Amino acid sequence: MDQWAQQHGGGTFLCICVLGSREALGLAKDMGKQMKLKHCVNGFVDRRSGMPPYGQLGCSGFIMLDQDLRVVNACTSAYLQVRQLAFKHVETLMTAMDAGQPFPPVCPGEMVQLSGLAQAPQYNGQVGLCFALEGDRIAVALRSGKQLKVRHANAVKVADDGAPDTTASCSTGTCGPVGGGSCSTGSCSTGAQGGCGDSAGAPLQLLPGVRSVQVPSMDAEHEQCVA
Repeated sequence: MDQWAQQHGGGTFLCICVLGSREALGLAKDMGKQMKLKHCVNGFVDRRSGMPPYGQLGCSGFIMLDQDLRVVNACTSAYLQVRQLAFKHVETLMTAMDAGQPFPPVCPGEMVQLSGLAQAPQYNGQVGLCFALEGDRIAVALRSGKQLKVRHANAVKVADDGAPDTTASCSTGTCGPVGGGSCSTGSCSTGAQGGCGDSAGAPLQLLPGVRSVQVPSMDAEHEQCVA
């Protein structure tokens, strides 16, 4: 994020610890030191009443707003699911915003379903991952391992389960579309697991060098990030 702040000087980049308790200040300071944050805003929320109604994403995506503070993407691709393509997704959107251009219909890191392929109809209906944009075409990796380059008109953005994409966001204690939907206190899972809630199983064993933040759901997410 600090590199993005340097490269895209026209935007403001926020890194907010949304713990909602007094420990938030210490965690924010530790984050700033560990990540060497110099060019983005490093903040914290230290009381439950100040917690955002949505937005605790981190490894599960970023929230992007335009210059008028309108949400243009409530949850970008999750690093936990697509690794480096998650950053490519954000960079593609930022590049378009910097240039004053409309966003591409599909970005790297997003899932698509193919349709209307006259020359290769056997791939119609299949779901794959966009991993690059090449002119008027997008490069897609299917779940079978096959890679194709198709026109934007032949790829419809879908959710990870193949359903039409409906932008959702996660926050501590809630999940679902922005402005609505909730579940029991916990965090929103990613990938095929779905659902909400912290597991009450054995204590998480963090990998070497990963410091516990004393929040089970966040520790679990950080563990997956470095796995």
